[in-house]
Amino acid sequence: MPTGAYMGAVKIERWMSAIVIDGGVLGFDDLHIGSTRKHRDQWIEGGLDAFRMAIGVRNRNQLPFVVGLGFSLESGGKALGIDFRTKQELHAKLDSSPPSLYLFRRGGEPNTQVSAAEGTVQYFDPAILGAQGDLRCCYLEFKQPGFTKFYRSVFVEG
Repeated sequence: MPTGAYMGAVKIERWMSAIVIDGGVLGFDDLHIGSTRKHRDQWIEGGLDAFRMAIGVRNRNQLPFVVGLGFSLESGGKALGIDFRTKQELHAKLDSSPPSLYLFRRGGEPNTQVSAAEGTVQYFDPAILGAQGDLRCCYLEFKQPGFTKFYRSVFVEG
C-alpha cells in the first residue's frame, strides 16, 4: 500500500505536469496543501513537507521553474510589516486559506511583482520556519488598487 508521502508526491507531480502543459504556470495555478481547517495546526509543517517534495519532483523532471510555497496572513487596514519572530507567532497570523504550492518562472516570483509604491517585500531567515537549505523566505504586503485592505503573504521559494 502506498504511503501518504508517496501519494503526496504523485499528486504534486500530476499538478506540475498539468500546469506546465496547459500554461497554468503563467496563471499562477496553485495546489492547496491541507485544505481543511481541521488540520490548520499542521499547515506550516505540512506545507514545508510538500515544498520539499515539490523541489524533488521539479529536480527529477529537470523543470526550469522556482517552486513556491505561499501562506496567506490576516489582512488589515494598515501596513504592519513582519510582525512575527517565531513559527508559532507566524501560525497565529495565518488567515483561513490553506498554504499553496506554486511554480514560478525564474524572475517571475511574487517578490519581483510588488513595486515600492504598491507595497513591501521583506526577506527573513528561514530558521524562523524551522527550514533550512537553499531557499529564500519573503514577506509581502500590498494594497490592491481600489481596495482598502493590505494583503499579507509569506512565500518560501527554492
